[in-house]
Amino acid sequence: MQNFWYNQSLRKVGIVTGAGKSTPERPGVTFDGVGYFTEGNRVVLFLSEAPVALGDTKVLYGREYLRFGGADR
Repeated sequence: MQNFWYNQSLRKVGIVTGAGKSTPERPGVTFDGVGYFTEGNRVVLFLSEAPVALGDTKVLYGREYLRFGGADR
């Protein structure tokens, strides 16, 4: 995400739930057997071909992301 943002290609970033929570005591496991833990959030990137100033990148959380559905592209 930082690379896209610093390269001025990140129009919006959405933070949503859906990955499922896992803890150090009950870690998730990747397809190749590596354990991990997470709060269950995912990051969704909306990229731009035109430069976007660092301060103009919009951050969307949960319900704001769900409302995105085509508005304000």
